[in-house]
Amino acid sequence: MIRYGIIGAGRIGNNHAGQIKLLANAAVVAVYDIRPEAAADFREKFGARICASAAELAASPDVDCVIVSSPTYCHREGVEAAGMPDGEYTLGAMPVIVENRRARLKTGEIAGSTLAFFEGLRNVVQWTGRPLAELVRATAWNQAESLGIPGIGKLETGFRANLVRLSEDCTPRTVWIDGVRKWNREEAECAVN
Repeated sequence: MIRYGIIGAGRIGNNHAGQIKLLANAAVVAVYDIRPEAAADFREKFGARICASAAELAASPDVDCVIVSSPTYCHREGVEAAGMPDGEYTLGAMPVIVENRRARLKTGEIAGSTLAFFEGLRNVVQWTGRPLAELVRATAWNQAESLGIPGIGKLETGFRANLVRLSEDCTPRTVWIDGVRKWNREEAECAVN
């Protein structure tokens, strides 16, 4: 049984929860939303316990996998602005200002994050204290299994050999795609110097 926690109890979170409810080997057990009324409605529909914060949900021992159900525009800006220096950008159709690694609309509303995936993983390791090996499974195998996508998510005969080797602080060191080494941090750093 895969036990999900959902951060964001709006339309997207409800869509995810509705799909999870259809699976025989999965359940939504926890929810967090900055809007208490949305979290309460979600609890009524799906029976999930309400957490007081995203960190509490992520650290919950009864949660195997966390889904962050933020609006689509937050995902898009996070991807396009990731790694970019402070400045003004046009992301999608919206003008966005990146300052201190935060992407905001000119109105001041948060438009997304410039956080890279490995930085987010590092944060979850620090916040929850859970072993990296356990969290890595939650970033690959659990999603592939719950979505019914065969052949990905773990290193085993018959699976695609896609792998990222991380350092102790979750920084990518080497990347393999289909079993072929495509990138190595040490070699990249030597080429730059």
